[in-house]
Amino acid sequence: MDEKTGSSKNTKSKAKFYNDIGFDDNFTTPPISASFPTEPVIEKNSFNRFSTVHPSPMVCYVLRLRRGDELRKSLIAFAEEKNLKAAFVITCVGSAKSAKLRLANTAQNVESHYMLDVSNPTEIVSLVGTISGGGHMHITLSDMAGKTNGGHLLELIVDTTAEIVVGECTSLSFTRVLDKDTEYKELQVNVR
Repeated sequence: MDEKTGSSKNTKSKAKFYNDIGFDDNFTTPPISASFPTEPVIEKNSFNRFSTVHPSPMVCYVLRLRRGDELRKSLIAFAEEKNLKAAFVITCVGSAKSAKLRLANTAQNVESHYMLDVSNPTEIVSLVGTISGGGHMHITLSDMAGKTNGGHLLELIVDTTAEIVVGECTSLSFTRVLDKDTEYKELQVNVR
C-alpha cells in the first residue's frame, strides 16, 4: 500500500495502463475557461429551420420481447394493436441472434454494398426512431469483440431478450410524406 495515495500496487498498474493509453488517472474535471460563454449561443432564427414543433403529453409502455421474436415487426404490430399514432423508441437493451441493416451513404445499385447481414449473436447497444407512420429505426449492435455496426433497422431476430421502452406523444400523429428535396418519405408530425 502506498502511504501517500492510499492505493495498492494494483491501482498503480491501473494508473500505468491508463497513462500508457493517454488517460489521466485522477479523472479531475478541468476548470471552466473564461473563454467559454456563460449562456448558450443560439443563431438568430435558427428555429425557423424546423417545419413543425409541437409539444405533447407522453405515455410510456415497457415491453419485453423473447427469443425468436422479430423486433421491428413486433414494435409496429404493438403500436397498431394499441392504436398508437405517434409511437417512438425511448430505449432498448437486449441481444440479437441475427439482423439485417441498411447502411447509409453507400452504393445503392449493389445490394451487398448497402445491406449488412449480421448472422452472429450481438448485443443491442442502441435503438432509436419512430414506430408509427411506417417506422424509421436505427440500431447499433456490438459483437463479442466489441466491434459495432449500425444502420437502418430492417429486421432483427431476438436472441435472449429485448427490453424496450416505447413512448407515445398522445396529442400527435406521425405520417410519412414524400419530400421533394430529399426524394424520400420523411416524417410529418400532425396535431390530432
